[in-house]
Amino acid sequence: MKNCFNYAVVASIIVSSCVSCTIGTAPKSKALNVLYNFQGSSDGAEPWATLIKASDGNLYGVTSSGGSADSGVIYRIAPDGSNYQMLKDMPANSNAVAALSTAGVNESRILYGVAQGGGANNDGFIFSYNLNTNNITNIHSFAPAEGIFPSGALYWTNNLFYGTTRWGGDLNCVTPNGDGIVGCGSMYSFDPTNNNFNLLYAFNDSNSDDALGGEPFSGFSQNLPESPSILYLTTGFLGPESRGAVIAWNIIESTPTLQYAFGTNLDPNEGFCGWAAPTFVNGAAYGITWAGGSVNNGIIYKLTPNSNVFSQEQIMLNFGVAPAASNPYSGLLLASDGNLYGTTFDGGSGDCPYNTTGLDSGCGTVYRYTPDGDLTIIANFNGTNGKYPRGGLIEVNGVLYGTTSQGGSKNSGVIFSINLNK
Repeated sequence: MKNCFNYAVVASIIVSSCVSCTIGTAPKSKALNVLYNFQGSSDGAEPWATLIKASDGNLYGVTSSGGSADSGVIYRIAPDGSNYQMLKDMPANSNAVAALSTAGVNESRILYGVAQGGGANNDGFIFSYNLNTNNITNIHSFAPAEGIFPSGALYWTNNLFYGTTRWGGDLNCVTPNGDGIVGCGSMYSFDPTNNNFNLLYAFNDSNSDDALGGEPFSGFSQNLPESPSILYLTTGFLGPESRGAVIAWNIIESTPTLQYAFGTNLDPNEGFCGWAAPTFVNGAAYGITWAGGSVNNGIIYKLTPNSNVFSQEQIMLNFGVAPAASNPYSGLLLASDGNLYGTTFDGGSGDCPYNTTGLDSGCGTVYRYTPDGDLTIIANFNGTNGKYPRGGLIEVNGVLYGTTSQGGSKNSGVIFSINLNK
């Protein structure tokens, strides 16, 4: 069995404003345009995070390495690919791989984010970046009992940010995937007006039937209705079947509820390692798993939370087995054309053997998914145009934007776009 925890650890969240779209018909394959090649030095390297669009019309992101401390940078680029600018070096040991957030703070021109390392305890921290002053402020340093390794983009609702950590929290919970780090992760909120931090829930390794799993990788679903009372996320490990689960968090009651435990159907083709929170379409949750499926390269699933019904909608297949997309790392984007789009870390027609971890050949893909079960690769990475995308996609005026963690002219990653209207 493929152990998904041997690979990298965080999937960024996909931000979509298209909450009530209906899934539609599919256009043809699209051209992938490289907007910027990271040079791997002062300009940053290895962008893992999903881009965001700020109120000034520009795209912003963070890299996981490069910069003066080799701990990543905050950067800006225009949607047409012009005017790339490295804005600020991240503090040492930050490893900032989760997406920034502009929610609720556009007027003050402040971005919020999380760093997976650094801070007072080197367990990660919440930070703000002021576009006017070009300053980074450490808002809250995580302590082990609050959480370690904050993961996924922050979610804004009811004047609070919500987030998750992969480890820490209940320090009596031990996972074999933490490389000696204790705790199975946590959920938290914080108030940007007074920087008040509140630990909401610490995951544990209870063996009871309602165990919720542990190691949430990706934060909460982003495309929920305005001011939702329930948030959704996935856990990557533990749970009743030890394969992770889909969880609902009731904001009003401050209680978690198991929606579905991966492996419940006892289907050998069912997925596991849900590295991204689901995307909602007409009340149903569509999500991905990194592993599982008929060839153990992940699936797309559909879950109706009200009835706790789980069904596999499409299995992601391995390179060499059509449709040759495998190991989806980030979640699904509901685009304005009504289709779902995503990326796979592996697979596709490119030749990029990832020998250090034993992954199959392939440089990754961008794919489109429709409700009748059609999965189509719309772009293949080949190394020159990027490889191994980890972050998700965003859409701006009918154009998809994303990043790859490697590849490009200096093998330090690229920023790319795909125009859905051409």
